[in-house]
Parts: sequence; structure tokens; C-alpha cells
Amino acid sequence: MRGLRPEVLSRSGHHDVVGRLGIGEIVAEWVQHDRNHVRQLLAIGQALAWPTMGNARRFSDLDA
Repeated sequence: MRGLRPEVLSRSGHHDVVGRLGIGEIVAEWVQHDRNHVRQLLAIGQALAWPTMGNARRFSDLDA
């Protein structure tokens, strides 16, 4: 990423499924993609903790 010059980000090519696709678009998708994985990891952690929380789960009900 550090080596990409601004003029490179404006380049594009053709993808067989989505059509025209720019390098800048791929960079933006990369951020969204990685953030989605973080969201998934947090959800897994919550799902694993929930059954062991006992009465402390009632604190989560207060957030709703």
C-alpha cells in the first residue's frame, strides 16, 4: 500500500463478474472486507461468552 502512487489508484481493469473495477475501489473494498472479519470475530466471542454469563446477561438486556 505504501508503494502505491496516487496515479496508480485511478487505474482500472475489467473483471468478468463485476465489470470495470478500479484499484482505488479494490483498496476501499479491502478495508470493508477486513472490518467485516473483525465484526465476525467479535460476534463469535460474544456467542461463546453468552452461555457462561449467567445473571450477568441481564446487563446486556439493559443495553437494548
